Amino acid sequence: MRRTRTLVVAGTLVVVLVAVGVISALTRDPKRTYVLPRCATPAHAIKPPSPFPRALPLPDGTVFSTSVRYPRQIVVGGRAPLDLIPAVRFLIRELPRKGFRLGQGESEPGLEAESGFEGHGVVGRFRVRILPRCRGAVLLVVAVSRASGGTTTPTPTPVSGVMPACAGVGADAGVASGLPPSFPLPTGTVVRSSRQQTIRTTSFHFVNALAPATIDAAAGFILHRLPKAGYRLAGAEREANEAEASFAGHGVHGRIRFHTLLACDGALTVDIVTFKR
Repeated sequence: MRRTRTLVVAGTLVVVLVAVGVISALTRDPKRTYVLPRCATPAHAIKPPSPFPRALPLPDGTVFSTSVRYPRQIVVGGRAPLDLIPAVRFLIRELPRKGFRLGQGESEPGLEAESGFEGHGVVGRFRVRILPRCRGAVLLVVAVSRASGGTTTPTPTPVSGVMPACAGVGADAGVASGLPPSFPLPTGTVVRSSRQQTIRTTSFHFVNALAPATIDAAAGFILHRLPKAGYRLAGAEREANEAEASFAGHGVHGRIRFHTLLACDGALTVDIVTFKR
């Protein structure tokens, strides 16, 4: 699995952006009203729940539409009316101005960028990702957990196939995945949601789950279990916080992504999308 993203401190993200020829974008802010294009406007909007910090700076016109709560964190998702580079530049500039410290970041030029942050009593991570076929807007996902306050509780060593308590799910908490019977999932995976959505005449199946695993184990799962089950891999990637790959087989195409769960060692979020051509 090739490593396509480089771990960098947040300041290095600026260098990455400059390297792709956006010096002017880093130094100027057009004075205009930002409005989400139609292709990015969600069906409904929500207000991020606690502990989402009200001091967290967001680009004008940002709209959140999803919220998932775990015992130690919340994850909110939405859209911001900026292209990828201006959106990342806004966050890495404005977060320190509002009293947040930036942490390690990762960047895949032209696709996405993310960084950790802390301050105002929380620790968190943001990810900005392009929206295919939708210019002028990006996907913005923010995970937030309350800061420990200087005292830490020892984290139990993750046990293979056993969901840690911090994930907040029981053995009977899952729903049917709706995936092909041949599609493997890590032992102990709990499916949280499964839904169909038609986008431009194509029917997509979206699955969100939690798996008791580490990123190393997830990368191994992708490389070995999926091909063994008859799914061909394409564009597999692995980094410190996530592992993902595109796949095709048994009549479907799709993508699977494992990502660390903030403040919960040994648990990963799993997002899978499949469709038929």
